[in-house]
Amino acid sequence: MPLPVIMGVTERLPSGEGRRIYPDGATYTRVFSVLTSTYAANAATVSTASLGGLAIPAKYTVFAKGNDGDSGSVVTDVDAKRDRGNPLLWHITVTYTPMRPDVTFVAEGEDGGEPAVIADITDALSRVRIWWVPFTKLMERDVTGKLIANAAGQAFKPVFEETEYRFAVEISRYERTYNSAWFEKFKNKVNSTKYWGAEPKTLLMIGGPGGTRMFDEIGTYYDIRYQIHYSPEGWDLERINKGMYKRHVPKYESISKERLIRCTDGAGAPVTEDVLLDETGYKQLDQDADPIILTFEIKETADFADLRLPQLNITW
Repeated sequence: MPLPVIMGVTERLPSGEGRRIYPDGATYTRVFSVLTSTYAANAATVSTASLGGLAIPAKYTVFAKGNDGDSGSVVTDVDAKRDRGNPLLWHITVTYTPMRPDVTFVAEGEDGGEPAVIADITDALSRVRIWWVPFTKLMERDVTGKLIANAAGQAFKPVFEETEYRFAVEISRYERTYNSAWFEKFKNKVNSTKYWGAEPKTLLMIGGPGGTRMFDEIGTYYDIRYQIHYSPEGWDLERINKGMYKRHVPKYESISKERLIRCTDGAGAPVTEDVLLDETGYKQLDQDADPIILTFEIKETADFADLRLPQLNITW
């Protein structure tokens, strides 16, 4: 028997806007019009008709694609009826029930004892939270990079602290298992490559992803939370090159005899405060000189793409 041919599709309610809010249990429909080449076509054959990329979805098919305002939906009914005026034309009404991100949808069993079919909650879209996290920053330098010091060139003690704020993103999604060994690969790591449009080594996974154990009709699942912070300067540790001791090699001795000696002030007396050192550590600088900044890479890298987190329309 020749296969039926889809001629077109109309929608009674918009299904792809992502802005429409459906209360639990609410539905929307799409009506497919199928024109066949034989009177022998029946509801079963026309309900599985397809043409190119257009196909009638089967009952209980889950659609988890969408945007931040769309939690996905499940096909809860497929009803095929022959057109009264043209017996070659069929109208297939497909009913969709939107899934809430915190509700598992359970379809009712069919007459005759067909078992219930459960839409997997882990197909629901991820939730995204964005906020700013306060943190304490040591203010050793001013905005020009100069050492914050008194008129004599000595750094203030204790070092001034300032509360600043860092951009943070939390991704929450449902997963069937919690793989601690896998998450360990990303714990306290920074992105090795460009991710979400952010430059390498600017995103930091805070700890390892945590989660809450939950249960549904399928079994155990976890509400996993990924917390990632953003720092445009990166996550290297910076410290001013200063101290009360400098490196010293006695005259006529080899480098193996190198040792540390106390820095001295202008009068030749041992200093009691940290002084600026040059990049080698052998010489002390004038206190009004530009400080040498030492940078230490303290975060390991990981490929965040392996996490397969949702893409974000964020401009960094």
